Order: sequence, then structure tokens, then C-alpha cells
Amino acid sequence: MGRHGHQISANVVLECSGGSATQLSTLIVPDVAIYKTEIKTANQKQCLYQHKGSWNNNRCEVYSQVREICVKVSLLNGAWDLNTTWGGFGCHSRNEWEPVTYEYVRGSMVSFGHGLAPRGELDLASMQVRVRSGLDPWIAAEQLTEDTLDFGSTQKEEVVSGIICEVLGALLMMPLVYRYWEDKQTKKDRRSQQMAAMVVLGDEDEEEFSNPLTAEATSVAMSSYDDVPASTFGGARGHGLARPVGKRVGL
Repeated sequence: MGRHGHQISANVVLECSGGSATQLSTLIVPDVAIYKTEIKTANQKQCLYQHKGSWNNNRCEVYSQVREICVKVSLLNGAWDLNTTWGGFGCHSRNEWEPVTYEYVRGSMVSFGHGLAPRGELDLASMQVRVRSGLDPWIAAEQLTEDTLDFGSTQKEEVVSGIICEVLGALLMMPLVYRYWEDKQTKKDRRSQQMAAMVVLGDEDEEEFSNPLTAEATSVAMSSYDDVPASTFGGARGHGLARPVGKRVGL
């Protein structure tokens, strides 16, 4: 926050002709502060290091002078007139369309707890005066971009940004892909170990147990069954004779 102290003001008169105008136009920019002193609410330290002001009369004073006067105009009844589109007839959105832009002026003495105002004549040799058309595309661009003149990335810049994002995405995916591959390899190795263990167990079983149905165990000579007694199941004590009718056989 601050308030204005001493200042030097004047009306700036501009005469314009030419272009689509059919007569000479006189434009007046009223009450332009050519030089001004702004009093800041700050202590001695803030005054010196933050505002670069002079501590004068127990207050922080910051000095500035006009750097540029720029107005936008439009044609009215065959003459140029100040264009107040967007709330002011200045040329810059950052100044809220005020016509005057200021620059910092260093005091004649600036130190901690001390300071003096500038002395001598103002140097206005670098001051610029501009008159621009209210239909100037540059003015419209400043309004659309809030004085940044930045309309976003070009097609080439967007392609480059896309490639960079894809590369970064691929790099970020590499740990996940490696983790997936490592997990697959672990499962594969585990299955291989299980299969190898089953093969080894099968070999040990074949050596420890023999098949009881081999040819050597079942090859019995038929002559060994010649003296086997006949079965008692059937008729007449199992000799294959017919059983008498009405007679029971005990088992």
C-alpha cells in the first residue's frame, strides 16, 4: 500500500493527421504525472531492500518518472479520437489501459535509514510517445493474452512435447515390465525345479520297487497242477457226476 507525495503533472497534447482521417485531430491526455513520489508503508529495512527507496523525513519514498505515453485511437466523424475500449485509451492490458508507463528513479542518496530525493533536471530523452489504432491486431493480442502475447505451443512444440512424454512414460514403465518379467522367470524356475524333483522321485521308486507281474513271476509250469485234488463243489463229491434228485449237498 502507498500514497502519492510530490509530483509534477501536465496535460500532454497530441496532434494527429493522415490515414483515413480527413482533418487534423488534437488529442489531449490530461494530468499526466511526469514525475512523482510514492510513499510506501514500510520500515527502514523494507524501504532499502524491498522497494529500493530513500528513507527521507522518517518515511519511505520511491521516485519514478514517465517512460512512455501510448494511446489508442479510432476514427470518429472523419477525425481521430481516443479509443476507450476495455476501459481506457492506453495501449497495455497490464497497466489496466492507462496511457502512462513509469520507470524507477534512484534518489540522490539511498542508504539504511537515510535518503534524499533526486536532484537536478529530469532526463526525458528516453521517453517515448506512441499512437496506435484501436483496430491494431497487436492491441487485440495484448487483450486476449493479458499482455503476455503467448498464444500457446506451436504444432512443432506440441509434437516435441508428445515425444518427450512418450519417452518418459516408457522409462517409467521399465521397472514394472522388469518386475513382471522377473516374476515370470521365478515361476518358470519353480516349475522346472518341481519337475526335476518329480523325475528324481520316479527314478528312486523304480529302483526300490519291482513289478510283481513280470514274466519271471508268472511263468509257472502247467505240470505243477496235475496232482491238485478235484473240487468238492458240484455233484457226487465233486467228481463231476450228476447229483441224485431230491438229495441235498452240504457245502
